[in-house]
Amino acid sequence: MSEKKMKLPVGIQLANIVLCIGIWFGLQKAFGWWEDSENGPLFSILICALITFMFTNSVLYGYFRSQNK
Repeated sequence: MSEKKMKLPVGIQLANIVLCIGIWFGLQKAFGWWEDSENGPLFSILICALITFMFTNSVLYGYFRSQNK
């Protein structure tokens, strides 16, 4: 018996990445982090958002998987 590989719904993934970018963009505006970074703040925001997105995606995946047992 092979277990069907479950994927998160696309809508949840899109909302997640928008939320991650929004959070880091808000932190940048609020605290002025990365203002003087050589690549500019946008690059740093996207890197942090990507890391946060991968982490929250795995958390959400675990949550949905536990719900669908």
